[in-house]
Amino acid sequence: MDKLQDKTKSLAFQIGVGIILPTLFLVICGATSNQIILTIDFSLVVGYLIYSCATILKMKILQINLRAVILGIAGAGLAVLIQVAIAYLTGLKGGSSQVLRLNPLIIAPIVCLTGPLWEELIFRYTLNVGYFHNKFWGILVSTVLFALLHGSMRWGDLLVYFSVGLIFSFVNGKTPNILSSVIAHSLMNTLVFINLIFL
Repeated sequence: MDKLQDKTKSLAFQIGVGIILPTLFLVICGATSNQIILTIDFSLVVGYLIYSCATILKMKILQINLRAVILGIAGAGLAVLIQVAIAYLTGLKGGSSQVLRLNPLIIAPIVCLTGPLWEELIFRYTLNVGYFHNKFWGILVSTVLFALLHGSMRWGDLLVYFSVGLIFSFVNGKTPNILSSVIAHSLMNTLVFINLIFL
């Protein structure tokens, strides 16, 4: 077994917790307005995000370099343009109504940071790089699953998720470094989040 697959397997627990904590947070946000409980839950999510980023940086899954940052920014711009074009052509407006019901300051770290980080670890690193070694089938499988697991079955939404999933796969190139796709995904979600909340 190669080093990449060892890294992928060692991430399984972290990925699981990284998905469960934000999901639990959203459930708690919907079930209570107790500020102490929300603060504790929010602190757990943010604390785990910081711990995970430190661990992932040590594993060299996220390697900070100028090229990756530029590709990430360009990928976010392209992803937003594709979303706007598809929304214009189909007349469908994306976004989650659940986000609109929650306090923006509480939900922002999940939408803009933890969600993109864990989704990129699952789809681009674990599936595409870890299991399919960045080949065509890995890009296709990870992108289709990314689109399907976002929960909407409207064809316009599936087309958007599939398109941005392809962009996120390609901005990483042939390297196991997923920094570009994490930046692209985080920036894109942040722009969409700002649009939903403020515009």
